[in-house]
Amino acid sequence: MLVLAVLAFGAQILLQLRLAVGAETGPGNLLPVSFVTGLRTILIIGIAASMGWHNAGRFLADVFELRDPRIAWRFISRLAMGAGEEVLYLRQGRISEADRNSPIIQIGGPGRVFVDYDTAALFERPDGMPHVVGAAHSSDHGRTAAAAGTELEGFERLREPVISLRDQYIGNPAGEPLTVIGRSLDGMPISVTDVRGVFSIRRETGRSEHASRVQQPFPFRSRDIESLIYAQTVPVLAAGEHASGLPGDWTEAMHTLIRESLREFMSQNRLTEYLAGVGTHETERSEFRADTILSRTLQVSSDVTGTTGGSMACSTEVPPTNRTQQQVQEIRE
Repeated sequence: MLVLAVLAFGAQILLQLRLAVGAETGPGNLLPVSFVTGLRTILIIGIAASMGWHNAGRFLADVFELRDPRIAWRFISRLAMGAGEEVLYLRQGRISEADRNSPIIQIGGPGRVFVDYDTAALFERPDGMPHVVGAAHSSDHGRTAAAAGTELEGFERLREPVISLRDQYIGNPAGEPLTVIGRSLDGMPISVTDVRGVFSIRRETGRSEHASRVQQPFPFRSRDIESLIYAQTVPVLAAGEHASGLPGDWTEAMHTLIRESLREFMSQNRLTEYLAGVGTHETERSEFRADTILSRTLQVSSDVTGTTGGSMACSTEVPPTNRTQQQVQEIRE
């Protein structure tokens, strides 16, 4: 715009100088006048459009609380100038860092979103209606629908978090196992360590052909995705720019359910029910172990005595059977 302003100002000065010296008006003199008039018109329209684009971006950034107003200017440019459709890719149950500043994430549609077969997301329309997007909920079936993506309406925004449809692990190979501390029915502290598990979104198992199951390996229900998104807990912040924090990982809800279930089980039983009881079977195994140790000890001691005394080594091997206390005493003698 600065270049256009300089050109228009220079052309206007030249035109006025020619008129001042009394140049004749003719077809040759109409060309500079037309050029200056057109340039001035373009300059006026350009300055007005630039100011409107700048103010609209500032207003949009203020409404959506954007830290970078360039995102709003990019959004308005695509709508006003038809620069192309905004595109968003969701893979592996998350948003890539490169797409964090996408106008679809910060402001909303219109645009097009491409979701991998192992990912599901919930977009919310301006009227509050949820719109679940995933490979299992495409408008058409097959690879053509996945390649075309899903079209978003104006100001249709993403509600985080993005859901991964794959199996989620507690403990290896995903991370550390859980440790749960609770109390028994009689008030004694109990801890459970090395808690491991695997879980996933409830997968819809309808009567479908094998080909459709191959194309949609992780089928799901829309109401399950809506329940995970809308029923999540968000921490309330006492200080800061915003009154609430950001939503956490959706898998933390399952960790909480497992902890609470184990604590509830602990509180329903007394401490004696968790301790191993000693019965006939345990007594017999203990006696058998003691007899075996004694027989091996006598065998080793007999071998050592025969070697040091120079006499014939005599070893008594007692079969590892269940003996009474009297038989053990005889072997010792």
